[in-house]
Amino acid sequence: MLIIALIIYQPARNYLDSSLFSAILVLTWFGVGIIARGYWNRDDGSLNRMVSLNVIIKYIFLFTGIIHLIIGLSSNEMSLLIQSILLIALFGVKRRNISQMKHPVHLKWYSEKHNNSRILNDGEVYASCPSCSSLLAVIPNMLSPSDRCPNCEGLLVPSFEEE
Repeated sequence: MLIIALIIYQPARNYLDSSLFSAILVLTWFGVGIIARGYWNRDDGSLNRMVSLNVIIKYIFLFTGIIHLIIGLSSNEMSLLIQSILLIALFGVKRRNISQMKHPVHLKWYSEKHNNSRILNDGEVYASCPSCSSLLAVIPNMLSPSDRCPNCEGLLVPSFEEE
């Protein structure tokens, strides 16, 4: 949120009074805090609000990155070009965060609230596929070199010849 505030402050300081900008910023942080608290407590509907907030932030990163890219190219300003590349990279990170929030495993975890029911069976642990980073439940001592990921069909246990 601080990154967004700093990005928006630079062009907005010429058009908005600093007290008005401060009030808008405080109200925005207050709203984001309410959404984050609801998401942390796994309140009903907070997941959708958090996904929506991340979509808004994602597009703020993209549009601001494009604007900085255009200004940086036209003024030959290297710092704006670097900043635009980083903002567009943050757009990509937010895309991945949103897809993780919509992943079925995350949805199942989120919907379980704070009860003590377990997702994993005895002996299972969470592991990620080395190829596609999918979250899987595996029994470590039962993995073999021929086991494959159900999502990407990549090998779950890398062989020593590949390394």
